[in-house]
Amino acid sequence: MNKETKKIFGTLEVLLEYCPCINIPGHEDGGYIYPFVWDKSKQGEFNPFNLSLSKRWLKQTDDDVILKNWQEMQYVIYFDKSYSCTEEQIQKSNIITALSQLLKNNLRKLEAFNVTNSYEYNFGLVIGQTIDGEWISVCPSVYRETHISQKQIYRTQQSQDFNLEQMSQNTKILIQSIEAITSEIGTINVGYEGGDYYINYDYHMVYAVNKTRESVIEKILQSSRMLEISKFHSFYPDKQYFQQWEFVDEPDKQELMYQIYTQINQFFNQTFSGVMMYRFSFEVFENIYIIGETKNGDRTGIYIKSEFIYNP
Repeated sequence: MNKETKKIFGTLEVLLEYCPCINIPGHEDGGYIYPFVWDKSKQGEFNPFNLSLSKRWLKQTDDDVILKNWQEMQYVIYFDKSYSCTEEQIQKSNIITALSQLLKNNLRKLEAFNVTNSYEYNFGLVIGQTIDGEWISVCPSVYRETHISQKQIYRTQQSQDFNLEQMSQNTKILIQSIEAITSEIGTINVGYEGGDYYINYDYHMVYAVNKTRESVIEKILQSSRMLEISKFHSFYPDKQYFQQWEFVDEPDKQELMYQIYTQINQFFNQTFSGVMMYRFSFEVFENIYIIGETKNGDRTGIYIKSEFIYNP
């Protein structure tokens, strides 16, 4: 590990000794915080795709497996079993079959990935290269349980849009065909009773296009709601919100914890010119990275791992 990276990582280890978790609403058993480092010399370039591969959230599989999964609408039926074999399900399935065929006929280097960090069910995405060397990806939208307030983690979300005007005419025509089919599929609202509350989910097919394999994966993860990329500003900009959520029954410890979060904020701002937040959401699971880049291209910061557990 680079000397500068090692020093930053060591400081974060010390700070986090007194700050082992963050109280994400609805995550009664979770929010654990760990120091994080990405060593460029050993792990290569940092990007959401490489991180997802290293964590095995994305696992390569046969494209026919994922396309069949879409055609059978397995993710929708996971949320609402009564949707299976209905007239609407058969109609939508036929449209998705047409989408699958369009991708197979028009994309080279077709690849498929299972997303493996969901609660009970794996779903997938497909990517491929157009004849002009650009990349397209398609995926279902994904259910995300947790809302994280700006009063808890203050950040500015990065746009998930892509610039179609920069793409070739052939790619634009293919995207128009994909858009027409996904519009025909539309939005399917499904849900089920989860304990004492109702889980509601809007299913639709999303797509992304970009110049490189890595960048199109980033965009499709954003479009599906599996990934939020934001510029990080601070933890708990509102002290009153902190006092409401953290260590309510222990005022002395509450003040100590607030000071530690303040120190973490100051450390990030003094150490890095910009700090990014990568939030990977898989149904009830949250994996949040708040990291900066060192001079030699390493990434270091903190990693928050948590699971939603509803406890009324």
